[in-house]
Amino acid sequence: MTKKINVPEGEAKPRESARHRALKLAMAEYTLWHSQENGPPQGFASYQKNGHTESHELKSSTGRQHLSGLVWKATGEALSRQDLDGTLDGLEAAAIHDGQRLPVHVRVADLGDRIYLDLADNAWQVVEVTAQGWRVIPGEAAPVRFRRPNGTQGLPVPEQGGNMADLRRFIHADDAGFVLASAWLLGTMTDRGAQPVLSIGGEHGSAKSTSTRVLQRLVDPRGGALRSAPKGDRDLAIAARNSWIASFDNLSRIPPDLADGLCRLSTGSAFSTRMLYSDGEECIFAARRPVILNSIVDVTNRPDLSDRTVSIQLLRIGEAQRIEEGAFWPAFDEARPRILGSLLTALVGALARWDTTKPERLPRMSDFFRLILAAEPDMPWKPGAFEAAWKAMEESAVENVLQATPLTSVLMPILEARGKWKAPASELLRVLNSSRTMGAEPDGWPQTPQGLVGALRRLAPTLERVGWHVRLGVRDTTDAHGRLVVIVNTEAMAERAAILEHDAGMTQTQADDLAALEAAS
Repeated sequence: MTKKINVPEGEAKPRESARHRALKLAMAEYTLWHSQENGPPQGFASYQKNGHTESHELKSSTGRQHLSGLVWKATGEALSRQDLDGTLDGLEAAAIHDGQRLPVHVRVADLGDRIYLDLADNAWQVVEVTAQGWRVIPGEAAPVRFRRPNGTQGLPVPEQGGNMADLRRFIHADDAGFVLASAWLLGTMTDRGAQPVLSIGGEHGSAKSTSTRVLQRLVDPRGGALRSAPKGDRDLAIAARNSWIASFDNLSRIPPDLADGLCRLSTGSAFSTRMLYSDGEECIFAARRPVILNSIVDVTNRPDLSDRTVSIQLLRIGEAQRIEEGAFWPAFDEARPRILGSLLTALVGALARWDTTKPERLPRMSDFFRLILAAEPDMPWKPGAFEAAWKAMEESAVENVLQATPLTSVLMPILEARGKWKAPASELLRVLNSSRTMGAEPDGWPQTPQGLVGALRRLAPTLERVGWHVRLGVRDTTDAHGRLVVIVNTEAMAERAAILEHDAGMTQTQADDLAALEAAS
């Protein structure tokens, strides 16, 4: 409450401060609320503008500009930086302590039975998608709030009756590559389960950067150039917070730390960073985001990242096929409303068939896989084309991981010659070191038995796909060496493990350990 001051007669009344006037104007104009998705709570203001409701983060550049404009129009005065900051501090305190706490989304909000896509246009419209159809509605009619980070650009109003096959004109890939790219694109319109990373490869002149822009501009267009590779978790968190689709251009390699960060971004696992270099306060960031990477060489050949990646290879564009950008982008923008409408129609079908779609197999990206199978009748390919493309991609990914990993290039000949392995990790490391070609030690080569166990744990799913079952830390009562590394042919122990689990009442882990020991003896 403001304290009343009695001013003696004949003396001037104290002038209301600019900060106080600004605060009163804003409190009358704004509906204040807050969100706390990652880190400290953040204050937001919603207000009427040109017949619709807009919402902005109070301390964003847009929030600052709107408050300055509000005061200028009402008083003809410009707020000083100090008064602007002070007013925003007061508004944020009111938003956090007195306003509702509401979830806020960037571009896509998936509520299960309904999905909302923010068009980010000047009218603040959103698309509502249900199992019955899709429609464009005012943003205030949606039960969700969106924020628009700097650089967010608008999507066109989608049109009914489009055909996703029109996308073929703008993505120069073979049939399987087009199927996988279209599937990934549809997946970016949902937020259920892990988000796959799209890896676009191709030789020089295959329009990798252009294809990246095409795909991003269909769901989450942004201004400015494509991003280069992030230098750490802080850069990755900033990129993810400020966009729905995080795209990175012209990568030459992905270091292990960045690969781990991309995996966390795919699954929504949290990672942390300091808020400022000048303080020790930790900011926890957790969100799922679709990611696009493009490169000439395959950069997603670490096993954990490869399992979360949809990989396509673009075809080289010859001179006779090349189109000037001045003609390419107008043609794309003309087709974009129809392509977007066809994606939304496919999403309607996926929601309608979600509960009845039961895949016979579920790969690592199971929710994405199920979504595409549910949408397949409305996608621009024949039934079964997605599963065939996915299987071929998985086989290629396994081969790429094995070829790109120095450890497997030495381990595989040992397994093929011996047929099995049972010994401590220290013994396996000694054999690997003695079998390795002399010269500089490859990047990532394990230095200790513990490091070898970690590397084998990451490689185990890949080795399983080529017929080798890996058990780590197995105890053998007949062996004095303690915990062992056991690697055996998958078929040699699978049936025995099933029998032990069923007939002997063992847990799956106990049965697998004993069956592997028996097969390795």
